Order: sequence, then structure tokens, then C-alpha cells
Amino acid sequence: ASAGIDTTDRTTQDSAVTYCDLFLFTDAATKKAPELSVKGLRAGVEALGSSYASAVNFTSRFGPTRHDGPSSTRIVVFDNNCTCFAYGPGGAVPTA
Repeated sequence: ASAGIDTTDRTTQDSAVTYCDLFLFTDAATKKAPELSVKGLRAGVEALGSSYASAVNFTSRFGPTRHDGPSSTRIVVFDNNCTCFAYGPGGAVPTA
């Protein structure tokens, strides 16, 4: 990695992606915020709609009654060939 961090370990990769996503989300929300305050940040998050492409979930949707983001999920199954978990058949499944 450019910062000298070994990212060959999956736990390190997960941590890096999660922190990166947090900063990118905050940046996107503050750019939509009408003012830099708690109220303004909330409005910025709500204004994102489905425009934010998260690095940690498949699809996102934000709005006045939806502040958590993830708007779809995938089925995960255990694959005996690789002794690991893998995505099952089908694509992303919308959440409520």
C-alpha cells in the first residue's frame, strides 16, 4: 500500500475499506449539507438519496425517514470447494 501498510491480510483490507468509506460518506454528506452543523449534516445525508456508492454495501439509499443507508443485501452460502463463504445465486436483493 502507498502508506506502507501491508494490506494482503483480509482483516486489514476490511478495516481500510471501512474507514475509507466512512470518510468518503462524510465528505459526500457535507458537500450536500446546507450548513456545517448537526442539522445541516442530517440534511446532507438525507439529500444523498441513492447517489452515494458505498465501498461496504451493494446499494445505498438515504432520505428523511432513512438514515442507515444499505438498501439491498446478498445471499451468502458456504462453499465446500474453497472452504469459504461465497455469494449465492442471484444478485442483490432490495431491502424494505
